[in-house]
Amino acid sequence: MRFLPVEWHDSLPSTNTYLEKKIANKEPVPSGIIVAARQQTAGIGRYNRSWFSGSNQNLAFSFLLQLDMNPIELPSLTMACAVAVAQSLKSMNIDAVTKWPNDVLVKYKKICGILSKQIPKPDDEGYFVIVGCGININMNEDEAKSIDKPATSVFIETGKQYQLDALLTEFLNRIQSEVSQWEEQGFAGIRQEWEELHKPLGTYMMMNENEIKISGAFAGFGEHGELILMDADGMQHTIIQGDVSYE
Repeated sequence: MRFLPVEWHDSLPSTNTYLEKKIANKEPVPSGIIVAARQQTAGIGRYNRSWFSGSNQNLAFSFLLQLDMNPIELPSLTMACAVAVAQSLKSMNIDAVTKWPNDVLVKYKKICGILSKQIPKPDDEGYFVIVGCGININMNEDEAKSIDKPATSVFIETGKQYQLDALLTEFLNRIQSEVSQWEEQGFAGIRQEWEELHKPLGTYMMMNENEIKISGAFAGFGEHGELILMDADGMQHTIIQGDVSYE
């Protein structure tokens, strides 16, 4: 997999919906296309949470892949991207970690969220996957405090402001490498890096999904990146999707 040159926009409601509309309108959408916005006014994360990005404040970008692999592998694609973002942040001396299934945290505060969406191709041969990524870059402390969940940014962690264009290039280089590994091997190709960046075995976690609540000790990951929790009775629960929090 190789990315095409970035298509920059001064402002978009959402980089994900921009690509979705291209597909709906049957416009050309080559695999590897990337769309980035200097301002995103109506970004949506998991569970329809808003992801607003002020002008030249944060990175908001989406890329599209055309895939024909088993859909069971798809959730670990966001994990591959999260590994790449976390590794990029570590190269900037920011102690980033991954949070299953699609976030990157610094000191328990969110610095990046990733969302993937599968869209069947009109010809019924394979499908499109759009991956949207939001990384807090130049957001300040006051702006972070206005978010409903603990958040941080590269600026807060380093005290430095950054040019979005140059920084996006750095992130995309690592994302391209990790996604290529994922395309070849699925979750197995990124498992070791993911586990090294994730909370250790035994960490107490709580999962919520559609009024289903499961809590227990983190017991590892399944073949395709599923989260495994062991409850107080010693029963293992394999979780494909859900909103996880730590004690």
